[in-house]
Amino acid sequence: MADPHAHEFLDGKIVVFICSPFKGDTAVNIKKAKKYCKMALESGFIPYAPHTALNGVLNDNKQAERETALIISSEMVKRCDILWVFGDTITEGMKREIEAASDHRIPIRFIGGAAASTEPDTVETWIERELSRERYNCFIDDLVKENDHDHPTYEEWRRDIEPDVIKEAKEKKSKGELS
Repeated sequence: MADPHAHEFLDGKIVVFICSPFKGDTAVNIKKAKKYCKMALESGFIPYAPHTALNGVLNDNKQAERETALIISSEMVKRCDILWVFGDTITEGMKREIEAASDHRIPIRFIGGAAASTEPDTVETWIERELSRERYNCFIDDLVKENDHDHPTYEEWRRDIEPDVIKEAKEKKSKGELS
């Protein structure tokens, strides 16, 4: 029998898709995904991580079952409110999840070392990329809190919005409005 108070816990909560590596050391990666889920839960969100939900149900070493898992993951992304990306590398499965989120305008929050990109790795580009992603993450967090589902992708943010945000901050700083 279902808990009659479960709806109270779920009511109004944001569902977070946990996007992190599975390939490689799967035991360690599943443990990490569980840690990320716990972190989301303790922060007041409802987490969903395909590694924990589908672990032992589908065999990643069988191509047909792996493809089924990827299809399910992409479908579940669409049902979540936000996608959190963890890890130092972006695997093929993670790319598909990120693309699904982007295609369906699901906000994407890069956490930790997940800001992997094809940009050259210099200190300057790394700092700029991290600052840009942090500004984007704050922008998206505000939209999610306002329950605004019409938001830009990270690429649209970089191209269309971020330059104005930086310009406005520089103007405020020159006027002494910011420290």
